[in-house]
Order: sequence, then structure tokens, then C-alpha cells
Amino acid sequence: MTIWDTVAAHFHNDTISTPAAAKARKDRFDAAKAINPTFTPSINSSIGTTALYLKAMQGQDKETKTDYVQIFF
Repeated sequence: MTIWDTVAAHFHNDTISTPAAAKARKDRFDAAKAINPTFTPSINSSIGTTALYLKAMQGQDKETKTDYVQIFF
């Protein structure tokens, strides 16, 4: 299973809402911490990065296409 697979499991539609992206980010951090207990992510940076890609790629419906986000993984 790839990192994208674990993130994409949160996305059940062709687009990603802000709450779905936030949940995927949180769960990804939790998984990383479970594997590496010394993992200390920069929460503020991560929130900003998530907000940036959502805003930059969102359509008029305020959601971002899942296929677009996959390019980051």
C-alpha cells in the first residue's frame, strides 16, 4: 500500500472537500507517528500546505479534483 492509497481512502468522490482533506492529513500524521514515534510534523506548515493546494486547484464548487491532488503523491 502506498502513501497515496492511505490518503486516497478518505476521498470517496471525484472532488475533495476541505473536511475530507483535513481528516486525511490528520490520519496520515497519526500513521506516521505510529511508525516513527519521534515524528514531529509542523502542524502549521501542513495546514497551510493543505489549504494552499485546495485553494489553488479548487473549482467554482469550492472543491478540488482528486486526480489533481494525486500528482503530489
